Amino acid sequence: MVTFELVALIAAHEGLLTKINAAGGPGKLVIKDAGGATLVALPFVGGAVAPTTGQLTFTWGTRQDGLANGTAATAEVQDAANAKFMTLTCVLSGSPVADSCAMTTLQVVLGQPVEGVSFTIG
Repeated sequence: MVTFELVALIAAHEGLLTKINAAGGPGKLVIKDAGGATLVALPFVGGAVAPTTGQLTFTWGTRQDGLANGTAATAEVQDAANAKFMTLTCVLSGSPVADSCAMTTLQVVLGQPVEGVSFTIG
């Protein structure tokens, strides 16, 4: 297991935040089904690195309607130009789950709102 010093973790997450938001607009979390079809894209409206923990937290501003019917399997962090930075597994949970995208339901319905609250890494 690798343990980063806080100063290195903060620098790494600040760099990641800058890259994700540098492609002409804010980054986004793209939820996909097991076949890779996009179910919904949730644009980030904010992001910050905590100075005491080095954790990077993204927030959303509004709900987005489902683009297709399906079961959420993965969540990709992408920049505005659709470059993928990381992929997480979607899990059913009402609480945060480390190294996962926790969702209160894995079912996404075409035209129905999907809401993200926040997303933290590190």
